[in-house]
Amino acid sequence: MEQTALTYLCPDCMAYLRYDGKEQKWVCDYCGGKFTREELEQRGAETKQDDYEVKPRAEAAENTAEISYHYEENITETDEDLSHLRAYHCPSCGGEIVTDDVTAATFCVFCGNPTILPTQLEGEYRPSAILPFETDKEDARKAFLQLCKGKRLLPKGYTSEQRLEKITGVYVPFWLFDCKADFDYHATGENVITWSDTRFIYTKTDLYHIHRAGTMEFENIPLDASEKMQDNLMDALEPFHLEKKKPFDMSYLSGFLAEKYTYEPKDLYDRMTKRITPGVEHK
Repeated sequence: MEQTALTYLCPDCMAYLRYDGKEQKWVCDYCGGKFTREELEQRGAETKQDDYEVKPRAEAAENTAEISYHYEENITETDEDLSHLRAYHCPSCGGEIVTDDVTAATFCVFCGNPTILPTQLEGEYRPSAILPFETDKEDARKAFLQLCKGKRLLPKGYTSEQRLEKITGVYVPFWLFDCKADFDYHATGENVITWSDTRFIYTKTDLYHIHRAGTMEFENIPLDASEKMQDNLMDALEPFHLEKKKPFDMSYLSGFLAEKYTYEPKDLYDRMTKRITPGVEHK
């Protein structure tokens, strides 16, 4: 099946562009150019693409000596284990890049070129909106070093420059849920009064039957749609500023990692129920 790998190019020097969250612009690391979306459209920003044949990883291994050697080392791998991997060529250097079958944006391991696989986000997999990054790599480095500060038992080299250089932003697919919850509660209430005189302490307890019923509406409950991401980690990122979301455009993915969703909404029903239950009970 023929698909396309895509790279966004600088209008000035034709090097690759990446989206910079802090600048809120597309940046060229070679000539220093910075462009808004409107400027790119006005200047007719080009894209560089390469048609490639998506092949199962096992098939690709037969055609590339280097890759074949890598998998020969692990003789427990089977063709079925490798069937979810795909090989394609970088539009910039022509090097072979291997990804899994859900990756939508990545980097070439040879030249570092940010590459987007647009067919991964077409049709039913195309998001309706995106929350662009608002921080940059330097902010992430500082936050990581601050987190590691004072932790003496970290492995050697855990905060090395080589490791910090690998920090990369990741776009995670989410579903937003709107739902209604009907509740009907019955409970017993107590009203306790205590008083005393010179001889005794008195207690009076009145019991009441409490009945509450109604409907609660919830909007835009975010649940990540990625099997790779830990649910509790994704929940810790909230709240999301959905008022800042923009219509989805693949150019925002340039310079980041991204994948298409692997969970359908029906797969997240139980998790959604657990999310809203405490809100209903506390009311």
